[in-house]
Amino acid sequence: MGPPLIDGQPSYIMDYGAFNDTTLVDEIRRLDEGVYLGVGTTATEDGGRSANGHFALVGPTDEWVGAEE
Repeated sequence: MGPPLIDGQPSYIMDYGAFNDTTLVDEIRRLDEGVYLGVGTTATEDGGRSANGHFALVGPTDEWVGAEE
């Protein structure tokens, strides 16, 4: 869990810059059992974020473990 870049709502943050030379950050939110919505952005030259790149993650999952657990 981390501070979201898009709209201030709680989300799982995947900051790829921690592993290589990129500014790509994904925010993932659970919509339903086995269905997740993601938004990816990169840093822009003016210090903002790029247009949102949306994606969905679906499929069989293990037992859900939320952030509070």
